[in-house]
Parts: sequence; structure tokens; C-alpha cells
Amino acid sequence: MIGTTGIVEPMSNAALVDTIRVELSVLAASGARSVLLCPGNYGETFAREVLGLSMARQVSTSNFIGDAVQAAVGYGFERILLVGHIGKLVKLGIGMTNTHSQNGDGRMETLIACALACGADLGLLRKIQDCVTTDAALDALADQSLLSPVMEHLGRRIQATLEHWVPTKVEIGFICFTNAAGRQGVLCKSDNADALAAEWRK
Repeated sequence: MIGTTGIVEPMSNAALVDTIRVELSVLAASGARSVLLCPGNYGETFAREVLGLSMARQVSTSNFIGDAVQAAVGYGFERILLVGHIGKLVKLGIGMTNTHSQNGDGRMETLIACALACGADLGLLRKIQDCVTTDAALDALADQSLLSPVMEHLGRRIQATLEHWVPTKVEIGFICFTNAAGRQGVLCKSDNADALAAEWRK
């Protein structure tokens, strides 16, 4: 926030979570029962410009994906779609509910676990471990023709984490993407993602 001093003062974590809850409560009060969640600007831009989704029932979660999902359930939303960059959503593959780096990383560890499950050799696992960004890890996986199976495996882990946070009566799904040059697009998504996304294309 910018005050009268002109100094930028970042909101506290508690204030950010409160803002998410307020936005969800306003949507719920308007009668909405479906909500689109995006962790940040990348997610919002991809949802709007690439997927062609309306932002009318969208809430930004920042790093607080778990808090946002739980709040959405509490306010009575019945359908939840999460759209986010792999740099954030990959952490859901190990059950991280808060994706801020101060709470840990786990990106490469998650990709290594998924790659191992898909038959990656030790050399590739070491390459992934040395990667600084998820996009670099995607390149390493693509070089070994393992990108598709690893993303499918990651998708199952992400969906399992999301479903763990909601009761069976709530339908939840996700779309995970990358903006990497030459690879921009959806990397993995839940089986119900297209049906859920149709809610924002009406």
C-alpha cells in the first residue's frame, strides 16, 4: 500500500488473507457459487488472454492457495477452478498450502519425485536438482522425452492435494501452465478442468 509518505508498505500475510476472504464473501453474497482462483498476475493473464475466461468471478490468492480454497468452501462455493503457473502449483504436488518461498521451496524435489516415478535415470534427476527454475527443469525433462508423463503424474498429485482440502460435495479442479518461450501453454490439468472452465466462458 502507498501511504501519504509515498513509501510502499507491503500488506501483512494476515491482511492479505483477510482481503481474499472479503472478496470471496462479496462474491458469495452476490449469489455466485463458482469461483476462479489465480495465485497471481501470471495466472490472471493466462486465464483471460490464453484460456479466454471471464474475470467476473475471479479472486487472486497470492501465495495463500490453501487459505483461499478453505475460505471458498466456507462461503458455500460449489465449484472451484484454480489456474496458476507451474512455479506455484508444482508445490501443491507435495501438499504445500502456502507457496511463498519463505515457507520452503520443494519445486525441484517435487519434480524429481515425479520424474523418478516415471522412470527417469540418475543423470536426469541430478540435472533437475541443479535447475534454478521450473522452466529449466521442463527443458531437461523434454530432452529425455519425459515431459508429458511427468506432467501427468504431477497433475494427479496436485489434484489429490486439492481434493484433500474440500468436502466431496465441492467440485475442484486446476489448470497448470508455463509461459516459457516455445512451450507456452497448459502443462497439466484436472480431468474436470474443461467443464469447470466453461463456467467462465458463458
